[in-house]
Amino acid sequence: MKEFNVDLQKTVGQIKPLHGVNNGPISYGGLTSTVEDYREAGIPIVRLHDPDWPNPYHVDIPKVFPDFNADPEDPSAYRFSQTDDLIQAIYECGAEPMYRLGVSIEHYRETIYAVKPEDFEKWAEICVHVIRHYNEGWCNGFHYNIRFWEIWNEADGGKNMWTGGTAQDYYELYSTATKRIREACPNVLLGGYAGCTVRNEAFMAGFFEHIRANHCPLDFFTWHCYTGDPERLVEDAAIARDYLRRYGYPDAISACDEWNYIDGPSDWECMHTAASHERRKAMFERMRNHEGAAFVATSMIRMQNSEMDMACYYDGQPHMLFCGLFDLYAMRMKTYYAFAAYNELYDLQKQLSVQGEPENGLCALAAGSASQACVLLVNRKPSEDEVRIAFENLGDKKHWIAETIDEMHDLEKTAEGDLSEDASLTIPLSPYGVTLIRLGGGELSAFG
Repeated sequence: MKEFNVDLQKTVGQIKPLHGVNNGPISYGGLTSTVEDYREAGIPIVRLHDPDWPNPYHVDIPKVFPDFNADPEDPSAYRFSQTDDLIQAIYECGAEPMYRLGVSIEHYRETIYAVKPEDFEKWAEICVHVIRHYNEGWCNGFHYNIRFWEIWNEADGGKNMWTGGTAQDYYELYSTATKRIREACPNVLLGGYAGCTVRNEAFMAGFFEHIRANHCPLDFFTWHCYTGDPERLVEDAAIARDYLRRYGYPDAISACDEWNYIDGPSDWECMHTAASHERRKAMFERMRNHEGAAFVATSMIRMQNSEMDMACYYDGQPHMLFCGLFDLYAMRMKTYYAFAAYNELYDLQKQLSVQGEPENGLCALAAGSASQACVLLVNRKPSEDEVRIAFENLGDKKHWIAETIDEMHDLEKTAEGDLSEDASLTIPLSPYGVTLIRLGGGELSAFG
């Protein structure tokens, strides 16, 4: 039996916004809305990359500014309306956007949009006008004060995202764009490079050396990690933070703004070939079922205790293969409820001390306020287990309620009671089970 000790009076940090997502809450070309679902799960950040993939109508620079030969100063050269609707929906669900300035990924033999821009300075000027539309009211626009503006995506990934360009070309694009945007829109946060990985040492070192030498802004640094091992997220966060410290950007936000459950190279091979449709189906269904929910909850717990500041899961659109939150009809899947469970801690803000390292697939995270506390427990094994939680400085928070995500439950109340005289609780955890323990006067989640 694994034991965790939770001190309800010892705060060790703030619960981080790690339950952001890529895309949504409208998709299928505007036919499907998951605004209420995002609101109930408390999604804090929506990164805009690959919206309505594979045929986006919005966000991407070639869709917002379709004729690159047009004048960037001419309002009639822009098509904002569909992007306007998407960003309005993001605010309606209580989230904030991270706007990726660039293009969506392409997997066809010939890339059409995922190519190096012809003129970096003109491209930067177009970006300035996009920002002014959403933050300064330009072209019948808005005053959203969107903070996060990301320069391109996965330029280190080669043809699918950066046809016709070298690493040095991307560094120059980043330098040109961030300097022009900072001059024109000094209050926004600028970042990139949304790398495929932080383990491409040549590209990473080249990027940081270039921006340091050219005194470029880097308010946030973004990177991606698809893995079957949550510890990989922790390790990559440490690598990213080390680069930021070494190159003079110690205070930059570090964000893993694409992550999901891909269990090694064989899964990628399976996805890109038709060798086994059954295995391909199983891989994507695993992202949505209770095993996927346990992976997500474990990853969030480990990311909370890493050198990462925020994260965005890929992807939130029901039609996407990589969407673990919904099925094709926008029905909530098990993984969605893992996001909702984490949000219960995020709402409490203060991370509480938990003694007891993750072990044998078991881990815990706690958060609390003056009146209530929550403990998130995960069993990432195919067999049942149990944990004992010993509480310190309990006060009057003696009544507990357990809500569970497993093969049979979707964050539903499965048990409740009063703590024993020694202020401890022993509770079983289902195979690939996630359990939220609520202490004090807090109400059940919207799903319990």
